Amino acid sequence: MDAKENTFVSPEAFIGTMYWGTRVAESMAHRVIGHALSNGPAFLDTANNYAFWLGSATGDESELVIGSWIAKHPESVADGSLRIASKAGARPVAQGGDLSNIMDLKPESIRDQLHGSLSRLNVERIDLYYAHIYSRTVPQSEVIGTLQDLVSEGLIAHYGVSNYTSTQLPEVLDFTGNQLSPVSIQNYFTYLQPKNFTPYLQDLMTEEVISTAQDHGITRAGYSPLLSGAYDAKGKDFPDMYEASAIETPLSALRRIAQEYGLASGQVVLSWATHRHRSVTPIVGISSPEQFDSMSHAIKTDLPEAVYLALDAAR
Repeated sequence: MDAKENTFVSPEAFIGTMYWGTRVAESMAHRVIGHALSNGPAFLDTANNYAFWLGSATGDESELVIGSWIAKHPESVADGSLRIASKAGARPVAQGGDLSNIMDLKPESIRDQLHGSLSRLNVERIDLYYAHIYSRTVPQSEVIGTLQDLVSEGLIAHYGVSNYTSTQLPEVLDFTGNQLSPVSIQNYFTYLQPKNFTPYLQDLMTEEVISTAQDHGITRAGYSPLLSGAYDAKGKDFPDMYEASAIETPLSALRRIAQEYGLASGQVVLSWATHRHRSVTPIVGISSPEQFDSMSHAIKTDLPEAVYLALDAAR
């Protein structure tokens, strides 16, 4: 495969759609898309397994909701104002199954999963397509080689990797060399640092991952930046992997800055992620136009550099 220039343009933030079609009604999701587009281009982040773990959900729901919007508004895709990221490789084989038996990342499986997503989304090409997890059974040469082929065939515009560690990402880059490389890595990222990070098949956006990706011109996309609202929701606990004694100092710094600048703590997190020296593009789950406005205000708020340095130091 010939070398190809990286033409990917990262958004200021990705709109997370994990619970669209399950916890977020289709009508509300469509309101969010319309509202977002009224404010400029929008980049939706979905996957072929959102959100299979809820009740009778299958994993089709998020993509189907987006696809139903596109069916009514095909011009939003045609003119490039609406872009879509989706993923393959972490969908249970059987309905009602779990992550212990998932569709793998063999070439034929990636292609099958992609065609399913294309159909649900009502598009002919996906703008950004991720390997959702690092496969320990399929060589990366096959995984990445297939994604490169899909770019060449015009079925996806760009590809990325998700939940790859600081040793796994270089493995990909060693394989691609100066050829078609991933344009984005998507990992777990927020301001607080967990004591023991053990979620199944998920990996942190560590400073080592950020550094490697930035050095290679790869977008860093961070999911769960707001910890489901824990930074601001009264009575909502932080996940168990955050020990109270370990997060007291960074939380105090975060809340002090939020008060000083008239922002919510979660908005400071988004501003920090977006504008810090080694920036991370947040993926923010949006379930209402008001949440979109709050996110948009946060990422456009560029605080003094000394604030971000202070927040880094307090972590």
